[in-house]
Amino acid sequence: MLNFSSATTDLIFDVQDFTGRKVRNISHVSVLIELAYTAGNHKLFNDMIFKAKYLKGLKNISQKEISGNSIDIKTANEKILTEMSSELTNLTKIIQDVISKLSPEEKADFENNFFLLEKDCLIKYYELIEDLSMFKEYFNANS
Repeated sequence: MLNFSSATTDLIFDVQDFTGRKVRNISHVSVLIELAYTAGNHKLFNDMIFKAKYLKGLKNISQKEISGNSIDIKTANEKILTEMSSELTNLTKIIQDVISKLSPEEKADFENNFFLLEKDCLIKYYELIEDLSMFKEYFNANS
C-alpha cells in the first residue's frame, strides 16, 4: 500500500477543518492526493476536484423540483442526466489516469469500490465525489 506524506495528511485535515465535514473515503482520497497533488501534478488534481464539484452540483440540481411555464421539465431532466453521465465518465477517466501507477491489486480496489455498475458502487462513488468536492471548496476559498 502507498505511504502517505505529511503534506497529504495535512491537506486532508485542513480541508476537514475548513468544511466542517469528514472525508468518508479517506484512504482512497489520500491515494489520489498523493499520486496527483503531492506528486506535483496539480492540473490533474484540479481537473479531478473541479469535475467532482460540478457533478455534486448537477446531482443537487437533479434532486430539486424543476418548475416553470417556459421550461419543458422532461427535456431539462434529460439534459441534466446526459450531462451527469458525460461528466461521470470524464471523472472516471481522470481518476483512472491518476491511479494508473498503482499495482494491479490497488487499481482493482478502486474499480471494485467505485467503478462497477452496481448500486453500492454508485453510492460509494458519489461519496467519493462529495469528498473530492470538499477540496475544490477549500482551494476556491484559499486562492
